[in-house]
Amino acid sequence: MERAKKEWDEEFMHYLPYIKDDDFLGVQNYTRSLIGADGQLPNPDGAELTQMNYEFYPEALEHVLRKVAKDFHGDLYVTEKRHCNRRRYKTCRFYRHCIKRNCFLH
Repeated sequence: MERAKKEWDEEFMHYLPYIKDDDFLGVQNYTRSLIGADGQLPNPDGAELTQMNYEFYPEALEHVLRKVAKDFHGDLYVTEKRHCNRRRYKTCRFYRHCIKRNCFLH
């Protein structure tokens, strides 16, 4: 758990003092990172992967938006419109999943 907190601090929290008074923040997210005591873990066995070898995990967008919203109180915009893959259908599946879970709502 401590290692995951350190990773989050490096990915987001250390920027917060510089952006805390901004009106909005653009967020991009492609996958999740599984963190163990020694750092990042490999993708789970059998996980669907993107062309870039990221785990296809739409829930990650919801998770990062909700986590960022706890500390950043401006508007959040998803600024990446394409998921890493050769075919558009995965991008559509990715965002359909997020919309069904209401991860874009406050």
